[in-house]
Amino acid sequence: MTSTSLIKEVYEKEFKELLRKGKLPIFDTQKGVFGPSHLDDTNEVFNDLNLKQFKSFLDLGSGDGRITLLASLYTKASGVEHDKDLHERSIYLMKNLRLRANFIRDDFLKIDLSKYDVLFIHPDKPFKEGLGKKIRTEFKGLLIVYSALYLPLHFKLKKSYDFPGERIFVYDCR
Repeated sequence: MTSTSLIKEVYEKEFKELLRKGKLPIFDTQKGVFGPSHLDDTNEVFNDLNLKQFKSFLDLGSGDGRITLLASLYTKASGVEHDKDLHERSIYLMKNLRLRANFIRDDFLKIDLSKYDVLFIHPDKPFKEGLGKKIRTEFKGLLIVYSALYLPLHFKLKKSYDFPGERIFVYDCR
């Protein structure tokens, strides 16, 4: 069975390889900006929320798949990513780690959110009417927002977590 530490090890190796090639781990994609989420911080939130109690998880803009694969240790996890290279990388790493998750290559605004209990997003833009309205009308569950840069309006804050250099917020959308 794959552990959190093995997932972390694989993604740290990916990070070092990017740096070795002179690339930054934050870059523009076809639909936005990719920036990695810290696995240890997110895992602490997943444990605190008892993610195992939820039936389904969706990472909106799943990037390289790290959060979706971490969530797959707890529950049925999916990630949606529009960028072809990041989507393919997620599938490669999932197979390499021998984990089960569902990676969808699409625009997350086209995904039916009502099928999920937990949504995760590391937003690179404000929650404008498109995404905010979609979540309000389709989703009934917990919304995990990684980063204080862009926070949603119209949702009830359940809990926030303060980590060195980062904050994670959990909203109740039920």
